Amino acid sequence: MFWLKTFICTIILISTFKDSLAKCHVKAPHGWIQDECEQAEEPDSGYLDITCHNTTIDDYLFEMFELDICRKYLTNLRELRITNSKFPNIYHLLSPTVSHEQPLVNVSSLSLNFCGINHVAGGAFNDMKGLKHLDLGSNNINKINFVSNLPETLKDLNLTNNKITNVDFKLFCSPLKILDLSFNQIAVFELPKKTGFWSFPVKDYLYLNNNCIKKIEIHQAGFYQGLSNLNLNLANNNLTSTVANSTDTEERSEVHFHLLNLSQSLTDWDILMYPKYRISSTHLIVSGNSLVTLDKKLSTHSKIYGTTYIDFSKCSLTNINPKTFQGANFMYLNFSYNNFTILNDYLFALSNIELLDLSHNRIENIVHVFHGAAIRHLKLSYNKIMQLNDKSFESMRFVYELDLSFNNISLNKNSFANVGNSLSNLSVASNYVTQIDDEAFYNLSKLLILNLENNLLETIESVVFQPLKSVREINLANNKLTTITSQLFSNLPLTKVTISRNCLETIQSKSFHRLNYIEEIHIDENHGMLTIERAAFSELSSSNPLNIYLKHSKVAEITSDMFYNITIFNLLDLTQSNVTSIGLSSNVEHLMLTKLIVTFNGVLHQKSFLATPFLQELVFCNSSINNIEERAFQGLFNLTVMEFQNSTIQNLSIGALRGLFSLQTLEGFKMFQNQIALNSSIFQDLYSLSYLNLSHLKLQNLEPHTFHALKQIQVLNLSHNELSYFWQSTFSELCFLRVLDLSYNKINVLEREDFHGLDSLKMLNLNDNNIRDIALGSFQNIPQLQSLLIANNNLTQIKIGTFSNLASLKELDIQNNCISELLFESFLPLVALESLNLEFNNLKKITLYPLVSNLQFLKRVRIANNKWKCEFLAELIATFRKRGIDYTTENRNFYEDNIDGIRCIDVCKFLLCLQDSHGIN
Repeated sequence: MFWLKTFICTIILISTFKDSLAKCHVKAPHGWIQDECEQAEEPDSGYLDITCHNTTIDDYLFEMFELDICRKYLTNLRELRITNSKFPNIYHLLSPTVSHEQPLVNVSSLSLNFCGINHVAGGAFNDMKGLKHLDLGSNNINKINFVSNLPETLKDLNLTNNKITNVDFKLFCSPLKILDLSFNQIAVFELPKKTGFWSFPVKDYLYLNNNCIKKIEIHQAGFYQGLSNLNLNLANNNLTSTVANSTDTEERSEVHFHLLNLSQSLTDWDILMYPKYRISSTHLIVSGNSLVTLDKKLSTHSKIYGTTYIDFSKCSLTNINPKTFQGANFMYLNFSYNNFTILNDYLFALSNIELLDLSHNRIENIVHVFHGAAIRHLKLSYNKIMQLNDKSFESMRFVYELDLSFNNISLNKNSFANVGNSLSNLSVASNYVTQIDDEAFYNLSKLLILNLENNLLETIESVVFQPLKSVREINLANNKLTTITSQLFSNLPLTKVTISRNCLETIQSKSFHRLNYIEEIHIDENHGMLTIERAAFSELSSSNPLNIYLKHSKVAEITSDMFYNITIFNLLDLTQSNVTSIGLSSNVEHLMLTKLIVTFNGVLHQKSFLATPFLQELVFCNSSINNIEERAFQGLFNLTVMEFQNSTIQNLSIGALRGLFSLQTLEGFKMFQNQIALNSSIFQDLYSLSYLNLSHLKLQNLEPHTFHALKQIQVLNLSHNELSYFWQSTFSELCFLRVLDLSYNKINVLEREDFHGLDSLKMLNLNDNNIRDIALGSFQNIPQLQSLLIANNNLTQIKIGTFSNLASLKELDIQNNCISELLFESFLPLVALESLNLEFNNLKKITLYPLVSNLQFLKRVRIANNKWKCEFLAELIATFRKRGIDYTTENRNFYEDNIDGIRCIDVCKFLLCLQDSHGIN
């Protein structure tokens, strides 16, 4: 970052640079780095971005030459931005220099915004040979003669928000892809006559919106070539006339654009259509104008001029000439947000329209309006339609989507009587439908999606949906349904049914019957106390997994006979449903259910899940379980995960976990929170358990052989308990255990056989106990140990032989004890040690050289906050540096005697120290 007189220039790295960067304050992904330029390596491929604020033209030039101190980075300069500065006149803007051999930087993007520019001379940017994007927006430019001498490489010119009043497109010497002249003071849009090889200079996008344009002048007779791909934005102007100034009175002028945006600009539709000229486009946007009425001239845009997209939204339209769209062809026709109340009969007769949007009007009647029209997508939402009859959609053979939401429609047998059988998506959502005639959907055999949400339906007869032979989704959410009648959805090819947020009291037998493609059933957030009858969900033989959601519904009892012959039952979600009885134990056919989520309040009785042998995941959430009886989970042979999320268990009977032969993980906090001891048979059948968390309990005692059944256990967490001792056989059979966490207990002494049998143990955490003594041989049975943590205890010494048989140990942490002396013989067995933490002890000296020479793989040592003599600490640090051992610490102290932030004691402050002839003690 450069700090000059009045401004800041910041160089920002956009792509990755190497680690060694210049003193130019180059910002790399990992932060600001400062090095001398002479030491900097060449940057990787990428580009730099320089931004300057509050500068002047003179300071800019000075700064660019100053940047020469880091010239090797300027070779990657691609974007230069100058804002909030003083550049009243630009005669010749110099590009930053790199060297005499390569004098110019290849800047591809230049921005000069809010710089008070009044005048730009021709050739002002000739130095910037590779310039592609030039942004001079938000200045005071009123003349653009300089465009006759711009770099040939320029593709994008932004002149928005200036004071330009006139534009002569003949001045442009080279073609642009984008020209932005918006928010200026231009009064006339002039299309000059083509001469020689000259063609219109803008190819893709021309922005003239938000000017003062009142008139379009056309000087070319015949068809104006070169504009058919141009997107022209004339929005927010005040067009009152178009003038054709061609000298040829015989031939009229014709102009066709790809997109023409005239929103909030037109005062009269005739501006675009007149005998002497014709202006058209493939996409036409005229939204936000006050057109009121459309006459039949509009159809010529479709029939003759090739217009396929017209947006008439928000035009205050109240009437359309009956012949305007008869026989017309459009991809998109938007009449939303107008003032239509009545549409003429046969208004769209014989028309071919991909999407017709009449939403957000006040239309009351649509009889005969669409007769014979080939409309694929018809939007009539947010109107005032009350009645549909056999004339409403007569002969609409090709309609695919029909949106009637947010009206006041009642559904009778003639509502869709003459809709063609191609209708696939029908929405009658958010009306005031109270009932559905039995034959309302009689003619909709090809319908795929039916949306009836947000209505007032209280009951639906079982025959209503039967004509829908192709239906895939039905949405009945937010109604007042109290009963799902038997056979309502039977034999339909449904994949998804939504009946959430109703007042359901009963789901009758066979309500969901023989649905061979069903994947999702949503019955969430119902308000009544819900009873599910026997076989309510029956013979659902879909080849895809089925998920049933009953979240936030008041289901008191869940039994296995509610679900009969479901082929692939993936999920039953009863979250917040306050189930008080689980009876998945009857002798009916086994459920294929694989995951159950339930909010349960009550007692889990014996064999509650006997009918769900395929269950793999069981989650109790927000539950209050009074008691889990013996063998409550019997039958869950395949259960691998059982969780108790935000739940409480008052009592756990002995043998409650019997039968969980496949369980792999178990969080025991909720299950054992009221126990101070664990019975030796509590984990009797958990042969597959690999992870067991018994932390944060109040355990004081582990009975012998408590874990004897856990043959596959790999992680055992017993931290944050009140354990003070172990039986010799506590861990003796855990031959595959890899991690044992005993931190935050009350262990005083480690005995010789405490860890007997832990042949595979890799990590042992004994932090934060009261350990004052480690008996010799305590670690002899764990030869594979790699990490031993004994921090925050009361050890005063490490006996020789304590770490014998720990040849694989890589990490040893004995910080924050009371150790005053370490003998190097104690560490001789630790031939693989990489990390040693000795901080916060009382060490004054250690046998240095034998220790360091023996620990060949040592990489990190932490030695701060001991009682080192400064003389010895200096020698210690010098040795670590020589060996490349990291001795840095997070606990630096620079306010007492220290070496590199490691506190030490200068004994000469307390004792008389003799000095040699050089003044050295």
